[in-house]
Amino acid sequence: MDVSVNQSQQYLYALASGDQGHSVIRLPIKTDRDGSIKVAEGQSVLGGQGAWEQVGQYPGLCPKTLVNRSTQQFVPLRLQNLEVLEDDGLVFTSDRSHIVLRYPSHLNSAKDRTCPELVIDVRGLLSPDFDDREGLANQDYGISLAYNPDAGVVYAGIEDQVYCIDLVQLAKRKSQQSIEVQPGSAAVSADSGADSGADSGADFFYPLKDSSGRSPVVSPGASSISLALCEDSAGKKFLFDSHTAPAIRENPFTATPVKVAELETDGRRVKSWDEPAFNKALQYSSLSIKSDGTQEGNGLRSDVTFLATESRKGAAPVLVAHVHHNHPVVIGDPHKKYPDVEAKMAEMEANGTMSDQTMHPDAYSKMLGDQAAGFYRLHNITINFDDIKGNAYNIKDRVTSRLKKNKVINFNHDYFQVTHGHVMTLPWRDDPNLLVMAHKLPEGAGCGWHTQPDAAWYKVAELPPLYNMPQTPPAEKKEGGGYQVHYETFEDIPRVDWASNAVCYSAYKVK
Repeated sequence: MDVSVNQSQQYLYALASGDQGHSVIRLPIKTDRDGSIKVAEGQSVLGGQGAWEQVGQYPGLCPKTLVNRSTQQFVPLRLQNLEVLEDDGLVFTSDRSHIVLRYPSHLNSAKDRTCPELVIDVRGLLSPDFDDREGLANQDYGISLAYNPDAGVVYAGIEDQVYCIDLVQLAKRKSQQSIEVQPGSAAVSADSGADSGADSGADFFYPLKDSSGRSPVVSPGASSISLALCEDSAGKKFLFDSHTAPAIRENPFTATPVKVAELETDGRRVKSWDEPAFNKALQYSSLSIKSDGTQEGNGLRSDVTFLATESRKGAAPVLVAHVHHNHPVVIGDPHKKYPDVEAKMAEMEANGTMSDQTMHPDAYSKMLGDQAAGFYRLHNITINFDDIKGNAYNIKDRVTSRLKKNKVINFNHDYFQVTHGHVMTLPWRDDPNLLVMAHKLPEGAGCGWHTQPDAAWYKVAELPPLYNMPQTPPAEKKEGGGYQVHYETFEDIPRVDWASNAVCYSAYKVK
């Protein structure tokens, strides 16, 4: 449903994670008459800009230790994910080990809840050596989530498979106030036949299967980073998955780590995991161009992480992806197949003519002609010095080291949400500010990979300062130019109790 000045309320939700557990806040948003995203008027006791409100606090719930208490150094926080259900239930992840369903504080009556609250401990499904695999860029990624409200299913990407949390089946257990399950553990495996008396959750938590009953692997040996669901004009639904790839590659033009699968109408079966048509174009793309118009550089190095799709029901399908060096890439009709173009690409591969000069995004768009709805990237955001908010995650690498070299500080773009034809980019972990920024997705011709639309980012809101930040700013401008850096490393920051107050924003959702 379109959300406008006089229509039903829409919210931006944010998940904050820390040693004390998890916290969820939300901000009322709307689209103004000019199409831009606006926040509801009002102030919040939480701080920030906009009427942020506390939705729920979940202390001690699968907490992620963010600080090594002996060294007082921060431990990297994995990318978390959040989905908001039709009944306002909150499904979120905790590290790479748990999936949680909790209801916000205003839904404290069982009659307001469709399902019982839930904790799924997925450690029994994980490869014991996964975090030690050499050369895999996996340390930042946890469990990916996507929600299909029409089918009543939440999809969870766990390593190289996708699982279903079947909310229809879960609702049948409404008589239980809360449930804790351990799928995949040796004692409670549904395949082992063992009856330990423990709850495996097999009736509502199971692998996404194909029509033959097999559980297809998305990409063998990889781990899902992000899932995104899109719907075409005929109501068919497609699930996109981005996954880990080797951190450093000798061949920079390595295959793009994105797959897509069409879902069956019940949302609980998948046809097959395939490469989307645009994958080859991303594989052979670079971020620089010579004066004669040819590409240069080492490609994207398979660095495609977070994915987001347009959230409006009935809107044209749009996929936004985070790629190398924090560039948002926008792909219209990402699910479509183009048999003539794909046959041409197969021929190029066979005769050895596919390269970064013949199959970059602009060349691919030219091959598609009028068949495609756009394939372009947006400019990075450059933030103002006054908007810099230093914290223990970003103080050295993202702030002071760049200021000392007089380098521009860029917004990370790690997390996106797409709604009403606008992409919102949001802070995560080491971003050096708390700004929620948005950009209208351009319409019509004229945009491409190397003909980017004019940067038109605008400020939507500012997150409450849940980070425990030092009172002294990391640096200040000198009168003659340059910056005076007050502290350069974690140890230099004026001492506060980081160990008990470490909190970072780790996931977002628009509903």
